[in-house]
Amino acid sequence: MRREIARFAPGDVDGYERFLKASEAIFKVGFEELGDVPFDSWRDMARILPDMGVRVSGFAHFAHNQFADSSTDPSKKPRYGGLSPLGKELLKEMNRLGIVPDASHSSDQVLDDLLALSTTPVPMARWLAEPAPLAMNS
Repeated sequence: MRREIARFAPGDVDGYERFLKASEAIFKVGFEELGDVPFDSWRDMARILPDMGVRVSGFAHFAHNQFADSSTDPSKKPRYGGLSPLGKELLKEMNRLGIVPDASHSSDQVLDDLLALSTTPVPMARWLAEPAPLAMNS
């Protein structure tokens, strides 16, 4: 990517480097998914996330979990048809705590639920629905 920036916008390489350093700090305060909760209760975990600096979290990753359907579950079949009832509770708590719900890796139905129910924006921070030719060649 640095090579492409240098080729298309030589004056922006330093800015790109600064952006990368700032991005590293930002993405250290996010969870990929909350599916494997290392606490007795996800509510206990959610309450301490802001103190840990977490500001964004996904709901699912490679497989369905107690909160949501994944876009890549090996079964190829939805479990909940979007967010589970527990996932909807988690979303409310995340919204209350100021944690942004990330739709990456979740099913299309989860994205629909998040867009309908969330009081915050819903990014897709790490997402490709299908491998794009440009992404495959870079």
